[in-house]
Amino acid sequence: MRRMQLFEFEDQPWLPGWVRDALTDHLAQLFTAPAVAPLHDVLAEHLGDLLDHDGSDRVLDLCSGAGGPLPAVLPLVEERLERPVSVTLTDRYPHQGLDADGVGDGRLRLEREPVDARSVPPELEGVRTLFNAVHHFRPTEVARILRSATFGDRSVLVAEPFERRLGLAARLAVGGLRDGWRRARGHHGAGHRVVALHVVLPVVLGWDGAASVLRGYRAEELLTIAEGAAPSVRWRAERVDLPWGGLTVLVGVPGRSPAG
Repeated sequence: MRRMQLFEFEDQPWLPGWVRDALTDHLAQLFTAPAVAPLHDVLAEHLGDLLDHDGSDRVLDLCSGAGGPLPAVLPLVEERLERPVSVTLTDRYPHQGLDADGVGDGRLRLEREPVDARSVPPELEGVRTLFNAVHHFRPTEVARILRSATFGDRSVLVAEPFERRLGLAARLAVGGLRDGWRRARGHHGAGHRVVALHVVLPVVLGWDGAASVLRGYRAEELLTIAEGAAPSVRWRAERVDLPWGGLTVLVGVPGRSPAG
């Protein structure tokens, strides 16, 4: 099936921050769960290879939300490299509930100023990563992201956890409605927000889950965009089998052969 350029609530500047934070909190919980350990292993392998290849100990994560899978992936990367690694989380809409001085045990730090992945400040150091993010953007914007991410001889790892399949979109729509209701029930805060989340969060999770699948890029599509956007970069794209389907991975290393 062809990719659809649908909208997602998460992208809209008018979406209240407390709704966006509840959404990204849910995704972070989902992507750090033990059930998705095979995903953590794949990401740790690719990220570890890039850091080792570049001789770097810094990661700059773009479109981070609440951190996605990185709290679970980082210990695996450090175990592979046998050295500490620092991660900076960035987002156009920084999560308001995260501590700027450290997420989890303090090894992941939050950049409080908004960072647009299409124009990354070059002074921000580290191997660039984007997880569950590029499907939000049109092909021309993905090209801008990849050019910006690799500017200054930076390596980049892009990973999309859900492949474009109609059946999967339907499953995520139903699961989002169910999980949104459950998460709203456990939310604590201002009374009107709790009430609103019971209505808003199931709709947002259900719609955005389905839309993100239908907006997804296949490995060959990302590779075509990447090679046109930054021809001086050595690109590799692949589909990795996981228990729930395919993980799309794009790796770029400027001027050198990709790691692995």
